[in-house]
Amino acid sequence: MYVQIIEFEVPGLTRVEYEEFCADAVPAIAAVPGVVGKLFLADADSSRCAGIYTFTDRDAAESYLRSELFEVAIATNPAIANVRTRGSELLERPTRALDDTLALAAAAR
Repeated sequence: MYVQIIEFEVPGLTRVEYEEFCADAVPAIAAVPGVVGKLFLADADSSRCAGIYTFTDRDAAESYLRSELFEVAIATNPAIANVRTRGSELLERPTRALDDTLALAAAAR
Protein backbone atom coordinates (compact mmCIF):
# COMPACT_ATOMS: atom_id res chain seq x y z
CA MET A 1 0.00 0.00 0.00
CA TYR A 2 0.93 3.61 -0.48
CA VAL A 3 0.15 6.58 1.79
CA GLN A 4 -0.40 10.10 0.46
CA ILE A 5 -0.51 12.98 2.93
CA ILE A 6 -2.09 16.19 1.71
CA GLU A 7 -1.76 19.18 4.04
CA PHE A 8 -3.37 22.57 3.55
CA GLU A 9 -5.05 25.51 5.24
CA VAL A 10 -8.70 26.53 5.16
CA PRO A 11 -8.42 30.12 6.44
CA GLY A 12 -11.95 31.20 5.47
CA LEU A 13 -13.85 28.19 6.80
CA THR A 14 -15.15 27.41 10.25
CA ARG A 15 -14.66 23.91 11.67
CA VAL A 16 -18.31 23.10 10.97
CA GLU A 17 -18.04 24.32 7.38
CA TYR A 18 -14.87 22.28 6.84
CA GLU A 19 -16.52 19.14 8.26
CA GLU A 20 -19.48 19.66 5.91
CA PHE A 21 -17.04 20.05 2.99
CA CYS A 22 -15.39 16.76 3.99
CA ALA A 23 -18.70 14.94 4.41
CA ASP A 24 -19.88 16.16 1.01
CA ALA A 25 -16.65 14.86 -0.56
CA VAL A 26 -16.99 11.30 0.79
CA PRO A 27 -18.83 9.78 -2.22
CA ALA A 28 -16.33 11.28 -4.68
CA ILE A 29 -13.35 10.08 -2.64
CA ALA A 30 -14.83 6.59 -2.31
CA ALA A 31 -15.11 6.44 -6.10
CA VAL A 32 -11.41 7.25 -6.71
CA PRO A 33 -9.72 4.19 -8.21
CA GLY A 34 -7.27 2.63 -5.77
CA VAL A 35 -8.42 4.44 -2.61
CA VAL A 36 -8.35 2.10 0.38
CA GLY A 37 -9.13 4.69 3.06
CA LYS A 38 -8.75 8.26 4.24
CA LEU A 39 -8.34 10.05 7.55
CA PHE A 40 -9.64 13.63 7.74
CA LEU A 41 -7.60 15.82 10.10
CA ALA A 42 -8.11 19.35 11.44
CA ASP A 43 -5.93 21.24 13.91
CA ALA A 44 -8.22 22.68 16.57
CA ASP A 45 -5.93 25.68 17.16
CA SER A 46 -5.43 26.79 13.56
CA SER A 47 -6.81 26.53 10.05
CA ARG A 48 -4.43 23.67 9.19
CA CYS A 49 -5.99 20.49 7.89
CA ALA A 50 -4.84 17.30 6.21
CA GLY A 51 -6.01 14.19 4.53
CA ILE A 52 -4.10 10.96 4.97
CA TYR A 53 -5.04 8.63 2.15
CA THR A 54 -4.16 4.99 1.70
CA PHE A 55 -4.01 3.74 -1.86
CA THR A 56 -3.43 0.31 -3.32
CA ASP A 57 -0.18 1.56 -4.85
CA ARG A 58 1.83 4.62 -5.83
CA ASP A 59 0.35 4.75 -9.33
CA ALA A 60 -3.17 5.11 -7.89
CA ALA A 61 -2.00 7.95 -5.60
CA GLU A 62 -0.26 9.76 -8.44
CA SER A 63 -3.31 9.34 -10.67
CA TYR A 64 -5.44 10.96 -7.97
CA LEU A 65 -3.02 13.90 -7.70
CA ARG A 66 -3.39 14.41 -11.47
CA SER A 67 -7.19 14.02 -11.42
CA GLU A 68 -9.82 16.65 -12.01
CA LEU A 69 -11.25 15.88 -8.56
CA PHE A 70 -7.98 16.81 -6.82
CA GLU A 71 -7.52 19.84 -9.06
CA VAL A 72 -11.00 21.26 -8.40
CA ALA A 73 -11.55 20.18 -4.79
CA ILE A 74 -8.08 20.94 -3.43
CA ALA A 75 -5.43 22.41 -5.74
CA THR A 76 -7.42 25.31 -7.21
CA ASN A 77 -10.18 25.62 -4.61
CA PRO A 78 -10.23 29.28 -3.46
CA ALA A 79 -11.13 28.21 0.11
CA ILE A 80 -7.93 26.15 0.37
CA ALA A 81 -4.39 27.56 0.64
CA ASN A 82 -0.80 26.38 1.00
CA VAL A 83 -1.30 22.84 -0.30
CA ARG A 84 1.58 20.46 0.40
CA THR A 85 1.64 16.79 -0.48
CA ARG A 86 3.98 13.90 0.11
CA GLY A 87 3.74 10.19 -0.32
CA SER A 88 5.41 7.10 1.05
CA GLU A 89 5.27 3.35 0.92
CA LEU A 90 3.46 1.83 3.89
CA LEU A 91 5.53 -0.57 5.97
CA GLU A 92 2.87 -3.24 5.99
CA ARG A 93 4.45 -5.90 8.22
CA PRO A 94 4.96 -3.71 11.32
CA THR A 95 1.68 -1.89 10.66
CA ARG A 96 -0.25 -5.17 10.60
CA ALA A 97 1.63 -6.43 13.67
CA LEU A 98 0.54 -3.33 15.59
CA ASP A 99 -3.05 -3.71 14.35
CA ASP A 100 -3.09 -7.33 15.53
CA THR A 101 -1.57 -6.43 18.92
CA LEU A 102 -4.11 -3.63 19.45
CA ALA A 103 -6.99 -5.94 18.50
CA LEU A 104 -5.82 -8.54 21.02
CA ALA A 105 -5.49 -5.90 23.74
CA ALA A 106 -8.99 -4.58 22.98
CA ALA A 107 -10.45 -8.10 23.08
CA ALA A 108 -8.84 -8.70 26.47
CA ARG A 109 -10.54 -5.64 28.01
